[in-house]
Amino acid sequence: GLRPPLLASAPGRNRPPEPAPPARPTEAQPPRPRASSVAAKYESAPREHDFAVVVGVEDYADLPRADFAERAAAAVVTHMEALGVPRRNIIHLAGRRAVYSALKKYVESWLPRNATPESRVYFYFSGHGAPDPKTSEAYLMPWDGDASFLADTAYPVKKLYKQLAALPAGEIVVALDACFSGSGGRSVLAKGARPLVTKVDFGGQPDGKLTLLTAASSDEITSTLQEES
Repeated sequence: GLRPPLLASAPGRNRPPEPAPPARPTEAQPPRPRASSVAAKYESAPREHDFAVVVGVEDYADLPRADFAERAAAAVVTHMEALGVPRRNIIHLAGRRAVYSALKKYVESWLPRNATPESRVYFYFSGHGAPDPKTSEAYLMPWDGDASFLADTAYPVKKLYKQLAALPAGEIVVALDACFSGSGGRSVLAKGARPLVTKVDFGGQPDGKLTLLTAASSDEITSTLQEES
């Protein structure tokens, strides 16, 4: 009898799979600073009347980068909670949220509205500072700050002290991780200006109930230590 015709194999059937094309080399990226995980090893009893404003700015709109500022602020938030400050009582402004209007709003309206005589108030800022070369007055630089227009876009340290000292709070702690000399890793100056400010004006001695911690004195500069961050 007649044999049935052999069926032709479909293209590719029973063939070994073709080797995958070699992976395309990826473009080398500049190394990012190492992340540091911070966990508080203590826990205080809840303090319902305490409040904190924590600000950290690394990548500014129009200023050089302030390395590690945002992760430092995030670590401070962790420690604020460990100190008993309720999370709802902590304002955390990071990056684009740390604009001038937000800083002003929470210092001048939110804190006065909430602080009581039983309160301990914390204010922490990590980012750039700037001096006014004409007046030597020190300023905190928010995300949208412009070193050429300090009076319009930056927050005066002198005003910060005055606003916080006027709070009804029993105790106020201020920590500024910034530099105000016009040179250094955490300080900026208007384009074309020379860092001639040898000692900046912080507004005199803070009120007695206000404890001040700064990364540098009025005549010092600061920088970041990469391997320790």
